[in-house]
Amino acid sequence: MSRPLSKEQVTCERCGILCRSSCKKRAICRRCWRKEERIQCVRCGRKINQTSQEIRDLCIHCRKQDQQKQKVACSVCGKLRISVLITRAICASCWRAEQNDQGICTRCQKQKMIFNKALRCCRSCYQELYAEADLQRYVEQFTALSAYRQRLFHLLVSTFSHEKITRKHTQQARTFGRFLQETKVPEPLTWEFIEETVCTAKSRTAFQKFVRTSLLTLGHLLASRGELETREAFLAKRAALRPLESIRQEKPETAQLLQEYTTWLWQRKTAPQTVNHHLMALVHFWSWCDTKGIYQPSEVSTQIVNEYLHSLAFQFRCVTCQATVAFDPKRCSMPRQCPVCKAIGTLVKERSRTPHTISLWQGMISVFFTWAKLNRMIIANPVSPGRPTFQKRIRHYPIELVRQLSQYIISDQADPTEAFLLYLVLFEGLSRQELCHAQLPTIHALRPGIATPTLAESYAILLPRRSGTRGRRSPERPTTRLDFPVQAAPFLKPLLARFEQQRSEVVKNPKNHYVFVSAGVAGMRRHPGSVSGDFILWGGKDNKRTNISRHHANSLIQHVASQPVQSCSFPRREKN
Repeated sequence: MSRPLSKEQVTCERCGILCRSSCKKRAICRRCWRKEERIQCVRCGRKINQTSQEIRDLCIHCRKQDQQKQKVACSVCGKLRISVLITRAICASCWRAEQNDQGICTRCQKQKMIFNKALRCCRSCYQELYAEADLQRYVEQFTALSAYRQRLFHLLVSTFSHEKITRKHTQQARTFGRFLQETKVPEPLTWEFIEETVCTAKSRTAFQKFVRTSLLTLGHLLASRGELETREAFLAKRAALRPLESIRQEKPETAQLLQEYTTWLWQRKTAPQTVNHHLMALVHFWSWCDTKGIYQPSEVSTQIVNEYLHSLAFQFRCVTCQATVAFDPKRCSMPRQCPVCKAIGTLVKERSRTPHTISLWQGMISVFFTWAKLNRMIIANPVSPGRPTFQKRIRHYPIELVRQLSQYIISDQADPTEAFLLYLVLFEGLSRQELCHAQLPTIHALRPGIATPTLAESYAILLPRRSGTRGRRSPERPTTRLDFPVQAAPFLKPLLARFEQQRSEVVKNPKNHYVFVSAGVAGMRRHPGSVSGDFILWGGKDNKRTNISRHHANSLIQHVASQPVQSCSFPRREKN
């Protein structure tokens, strides 16, 4: 039985008796209110009163939902928001601020709105207080479709043990748990799946960000346990297969042939960089064969191979537009007209590749046809046996240039990264691989109050131990720790201090112990990584050279750092 809503005595508009009203907006008694005609709500089907003063076809619940979906200007802040009240236009934040008072949070000591009046704490601190219990409750209740997905989830949660559990950890665990329940994950987890999922999760939604972070964390964790290859190895293999992308759509048959050849190279445990060189040479060779109407290995003869190797030696360059034209050994005369700018008589013949490069490409093509012969695609190898050998020569720079570079190293106006990189190449004889993977000495403090020594105080760096390779029997360095000479301390210690200050402005992850970091991904990503070889070859700079000193410095780095340690023209200083 409904009760009258108003306590005041009013005169009923239908029967005229003095009674309490049963409606807020009308003066009507309870008996007349029940006798009024009722219609059905067009949305939910409930019975509602139909009066002559107000024609309605929706009940109060449906009208309330419509009002909540419409954005109105808040009467407090003036912003366009959905109102939480029907009788008043007010947004959720302003209404919450009216219900709770402002004050100093007892946990974060900041002026915020008091969310919990008993604890006198704000909303974020209240959520942080129960984050660990919430995470533990979710971990106990979590179930996945397979035992492997269950193990991945518990591996991710195990990375939270050494940190203080916050609500972000709880959100990440819930998001990744939902991802494992809805997505099919390969067993075992691969970097290809991680990379594919990460590339599609680069938008700014919180769900995709947590999934991306969780997958990368699991990948590095499994790699540290030996259950997955390292990310550097995966990226190196992916970069090695990049030449195939240029012909995969235009020449699918050739791409399939080279893919099978690449599988054979992987079985022989060929280095990724060597695989990349093989594919670059073979893609160029088969692109040249395509212009001659040759598409199968059985169609290649010795004459075709010799003609191709001869075409690699020279090319024609236009003096006007600097465009290049391929050299055709069968054509004795020089092309008369430039195909780009249509100029006449502007082409000049020049050497395209060195004899050493042509010899290397000849060897790679010979290896490919050896594989084709093993798979019975051809009868004989069309590449002529025997290759010319070239003696490796060490390039010596004039003593005046070395003095100029030395003056650049000790100058206070020099860039710290370039000067330190030039010192390591010029006086320590480090190779490019050692420069990329050199690390700072890691010293852990016994107590939190003890400061770790700086690079200038340590006065040494750690070099990577070179992995064993076939056919190379050169001696390694006596130790992985490289101590700088005491005689160089007057100019080297200030340089190390300036270098470390510049490095601290670039690196965002304190766990990154690599000496050289770039301003891009290598310095900002969560999992530390080394810089690329191009970073070393350009002297630690992405921009172009600006002065003569930097030109000579980068030229020396490109020619010396690309050589192995024992091939450098500067003698190594042995440790006493």
